[in-house]
Formats: sequence, C-alpha cells, structure tokens
Amino acid sequence: MAGNEKYLFQAMKVLIDNMKFEFDITKKGRVVAIPSVGVYQVQIQGKDYEIKSKFNYKIGETVFVLFPQGNTTDLYLYPNQLN
Repeated sequence: MAGNEKYLFQAMKVLIDNMKFEFDITKKGRVVAIPSVGVYQVQIQGKDYEIKSKFNYKIGETVFVLFPQGNTTDLYLYPNQLN
C-alpha cells in the first residue's frame, strides 16, 4: 500500500500545483540571490522564483510573496520596511 500512497500523494500535488484559485495566496520565502538590479531570486519551500521589485532587499532576507489567484506569474514582493 505504501507504493500506492506515494502515487496518490504525487497526483494530489500535481492537481494542487495546477489548481486555479479565486483568491490571492501569500507565502513566506527568503532572498537567495540578486541576478540583476531590481530582480530577486526568492526561495519558497525549496523552489526558486525570480521576482521584479522596486523595493530593496538583501540576500538572506525573509520576504512575503503574493501569488495572485495562486498563480506563479506576476508575483509581488511585499515591502519589508515602510518609508
């Protein structure tokens, strides 16, 4: 049964990863690199995302990322400090 459970969990993960949500999701991540000015590589649960932002962050900084309607496109980094 353990083998069948593994495939069931893999199938559930695929469904969830491709599911469209009618609401926004915010996840906590960490800046792992700055590939270019205004672009940050953020790691969330072992997966890396490149996100453009007009705010400044440092490598190793914890950030919150908005996933609009659960999608991985047009991600938004919340500002950590208010000016």
